[in-house]
Amino acid sequence: MIWYLLGILIGVMVVVLTSLAIRTGLMIRKSLKESRIPVKTFPAQIIRRRTEKEKTPDGQNQTVCMTTFRSSDGTVCELKVSQDFYSAFREGTYGELTCQGTAFLAFLPQQMPEAAQEEPEARQMPADPVCPADDFDPALFARRYPEQERSEQTPMC
Repeated sequence: MIWYLLGILIGVMVVVLTSLAIRTGLMIRKSLKESRIPVKTFPAQIIRRRTEKEKTPDGQNQTVCMTTFRSSDGTVCELKVSQDFYSAFREGTYGELTCQGTAFLAFLPQQMPEAAQEEPEARQMPADPVCPADDFDPALFARRYPEQERSEQTPMC
């Protein structure tokens, strides 16, 4: 009986350790992939802010803050930001956004130039994207922003 329980315990430990190793490997892979993407700085405006509740791997609740930016050429990009940043800026704030792929790095608020005060239309991603749209899911975008009609090419980071 004790050998049976010991076998089950060892099996559970193997499964847990394997899943942790896989998760760690995926995180390292994503980090390495993101580190190869060049850092870009460009004029942008905050057009939407939202929060989500999610569970951490250890079961704790966590608030994730997301901010959607629109560049001066109309490209839209949603980035995960810190709670400090989220509370410091509001929708409509204009400035210089610095990001590396899907990683938010900085946002320096500035006076909006007169030419940029006109609302540009959201457009298709350029050939050299500001943010990669490899994992863009149009159905998820439609569920999050049902009031906006956008084509499937609308980028989300």
